[in-house]
Amino acid sequence: MLKKLTLFLMLFSANFLLAGEKLLPNGINPEAQKINTTWGLILFFMWPILIIVAYKFVEFTLKKTGIEKDL
Repeated sequence: MLKKLTLFLMLFSANFLLAGEKLLPNGINPEAQKINTTWGLILFFMWPILIIVAYKFVEFTLKKTGIEKDL
């Protein structure tokens, strides 16, 4: 259970990093921003799907390699 929670938190934070880079490509400086709302909408609606797909991929890979058998 702890492994699944850790994996979920890692994927969740990775998606925030991806969203931050796409939405604020010039850093946090507000004068340099031209916020791309298209990427914002795409990432807002896609992040649950991205998390599930990434989790299933990692789970499948760990089972296939034999590292984890009880996921």
